[in-house]
Amino acid sequence: MKEKKNIFNILVSISIVTFILVFVSSCEDAPPSDYIPQKYVEAYLTVGEPIRGIKLYTTQPTTSPYKASEALVRDAKVQIISANDTFNLVFRDSSDIGYFYPDTNYKVKPKTNYHLKITLNNGKIITGDDVTPSEINWVKLPKDYYYFPKDSLNPPEGSDSLIISWTKEPTTPLYIISVLCLDSLDYGKYLTPPSTETNRRCYNIFYRENEEPYREMSSMNMIFNTQTPVVWMAFKWFGKQRISIFAPSQNYSKWFLNAMFSQNHDPNMNSVNNAIGVFGSVSVARKESFLIKNQP
Repeated sequence: MKEKKNIFNILVSISIVTFILVFVSSCEDAPPSDYIPQKYVEAYLTVGEPIRGIKLYTTQPTTSPYKASEALVRDAKVQIISANDTFNLVFRDSSDIGYFYPDTNYKVKPKTNYHLKITLNNGKIITGDDVTPSEINWVKLPKDYYYFPKDSLNPPEGSDSLIISWTKEPTTPLYIISVLCLDSLDYGKYLTPPSTETNRRCYNIFYRENEEPYREMSSMNMIFNTQTPVVWMAFKWFGKQRISIFAPSQNYSKWFLNAMFSQNHDPNMNSVNNAIGVFGSVSVARKESFLIKNQP
């Protein structure tokens, strides 16, 4: 009986030791490190403007802080190719330029097929194709000055003074409207006569100070026709503004919709091969305006 009890105790001891060894071993396992970086492309062409702003990045794991300087790829061979020309781009380390074509006399043409070719140092090739939209132009321009809230509270009867409109782009199902504050610091220096008055926020019930969109300088939204009244909620600051209408290509539209309505990347919205990202184009109509503050 005593012998059976000893055998039982030995088996229990072995089990406990085995459990401890397995537990300690599992605790010492290295954390997973199977993250595989990918290349990410942001390539946009603007009709009537030089080729610039072509960006190539390497994705980074979410387990470490994101560093844009380390993500940017500076040594790729980047080309934009049309039916008659090949444009060899060069790199400039600037947040708004990236790879660009040095001859700024060349302007992106409307209704033209452009091919993107990126050759990496390891020989891998990233490609994309896009057809640029036709040019758009203002039909009814934004006014030079708007007065808020006076214009919106007491418009003349039957007035369409707040309406802006532009020409139709036949292949574009939607347009993107952007309002960008060009100076969030100075206000009075743009007045006649100038004053020392500084800028301040517009009152907007949809934003609060702690919300990210309210801290940005611009607002963007979609519109599915070619005219709209000036929307006061689009303004975040009084003062100098740039109102822009973008007519995007199909590639640009898909990428914009994915960014607007999804928190996750949808592979079906890619327009490049052997990478993630977009190669798209837009036509744009721009006009600078000034928002006068006439409220307390």
